[in-house]
Amino acid sequence: GKQGLKVAVNVAPLQLTQPNFVETVAAALHQTGLAAEHLELELTESVLLHNFAGVQQTLCALEQLGVALTIDDFGTGYSSLSYLRDLPISSIKIDRSFVRDLSAPRRAPQYALALIEAILSIAQALDLEVVAEGIETQAQLDVVRDLGCHVGQGFHWSKPLAPAVLERCLPLAPEAGQAAAGEGYRSLN
Repeated sequence: GKQGLKVAVNVAPLQLTQPNFVETVAAALHQTGLAAEHLELELTESVLLHNFAGVQQTLCALEQLGVALTIDDFGTGYSSLSYLRDLPISSIKIDRSFVRDLSAPRRAPQYALALIEAILSIAQALDLEVVAEGIETQAQLDVVRDLGCHVGQGFHWSKPLAPAVLERCLPLAPEAGQAAAGEGYRSLN
C-alpha cells in the first residue's frame, strides 16, 4: 500500500467491551494484509464512561498490536483529562463544532479559539497529534494551521469518495487516499 496512508475506523463503545475484540482486529489485519501501523481506531470519549479498567486493558492490547488509537470528537463528551495520560492514545480529533464556530457570529469565534488553544496545549504537553475536523473554508484552515494543528480533515479538500474514484486518485497523490470513505484529510505542516 501507499506509505503513510491510514485506514481510520470508528469503533462503537459496545465493540470495545466484546471479549474477543482484540482478536477480531488482529484477524482482520491478517485477512486483509493491512499492517497494524496503517490502522487507526477512532473512539469517542463516551467509551470511557463504563468499565474504564476493561477498556484500558483492551486499548493497551490494541496498542501492542501496533494499532493507532484516536479520541474522536474531542471536547464534546466525557471530559476527564486524566484518561489522555492513562490510555495509549496517539491523537485527538477536535470536534467539527469548534471549527465551525470559528466562522460563527458574535462570541462563538472567541469561545472556539479558546477551546482549540486549550486542546492544543494539552495535546502538546502529552505529545499527541491533533486533527481539526470539519474544515470547510480557507479561513478555517488558516486559523487552525496558525494555532498549530497537525492535520486537518474536511470538505475543504474532498467530499466522501466512492471506492472506484478513490482507487483512481491513489496514484495521483498520497494524501488523496486519506479521503477514503470520509472527508478529505491533510497534513497541515
